[in-house]
Amino acid sequence: MAQGYLNRPELNAYRFIERPHEVPESAGPRLYRTGDWGYLLSSGLLEICGRCDSMVKIRGYSIETQVGCVCIIMYLFFRLF
Repeated sequence: MAQGYLNRPELNAYRFIERPHEVPESAGPRLYRTGDWGYLLSSGLLEICGRCDSMVKIRGYSIETQVGCVCIIMYLFFRLF
């Protein structure tokens, strides 16, 4: 994992959090906020359940689903005229 964002202390403070006591020390002293929803299982494993935003990855590209919907609607609208 990266050390942090270069010359961006406010972004570092938002994206990197101190490791909670429930998380094993092997995870390191800080955790990165990825935008994923997950649960820490009693075994110490992290179960990822989904995203807390509408971003998805398609063939390596990050796409906001609302933006995709708007583009499709605009395409269909302008195709009529």
